[in-house]
This record gives sequence, structure tokens and C-alpha cells, in this order.
Amino acid sequence: MILLLTRSEGRTAERRELMQAVLGCAEATRREPGALGCYVSEDLEVSGAFSIVSEWRSQADLEVHIAGQTFGVLLGALDLLAARTKFEVAQSGAGTDDATALVRRIREGARRLEVSRSSRGGGGA
Repeated sequence: MILLLTRSEGRTAERRELMQAVLGCAEATRREPGALGCYVSEDLEVSGAFSIVSEWRSQADLEVHIAGQTFGVLLGALDLLAARTKFEVAQSGAGTDDATALVRRIREGARRLEVSRSSRGGGGA
């Protein structure tokens, strides 16, 4: 089992909007292939600070999630509404690692794939 741990500290004025975005993405994440669960909590001592823990069957499932639309929507919301965000990956029995580089690498690969698909598609509907 692989865990993606996300800790985000939102600006107090945007707390409600950030909470709605996080909860919506968590709900969608739970329906993704390979997702074993997704849990959201808010820090009782720091207003607007949220933790998201998503559990994945495998590293491959996690990478598909990070490259996908749901995670992209979450990143967009965090970019607009959060003052600070940290990602970590934990594997059972292996501790945790800073996952910021992993997230960037997978998202960049997903963007390149989207550009490649759209340039091949031409434009017909």
C-alpha cells in the first residue's frame, strides 16, 4: 500500500472555498481505480489547514492519479487558495519521502501527453 499525504495551509479568507475543493476532489479520488481510500481532516489549531491522505494499491495507481484530471483540479485549487502545500509519499514499512519532485515529474509528463494528443487530433469533433 502507498500513501500520498498532502498538507495544505489555506488563507483564512478562502477557508470555505478550499474546503469545498478538497472535499470534492477527495470524493472523486475515492472512485478512481486503485484507490483504497481518501481521508480529509482539518487542523483544529490552524484555521484553513487541511490534510488529505489517499491510499493506493500500487505506485503505478498513484502515478496515474497524479497525472489525472482530479489531481490536476486539486493542484489548481491549492495554487489559488493555499498559502503553502506539502506532499509526501509513504509506503508500508518504508517511511516517508518528500513527494514534491514526484508530483512535478508526473504532472509535467501528463501535460506533454495532452499536448501530443491535441496536436495529433487536429481539431474535428
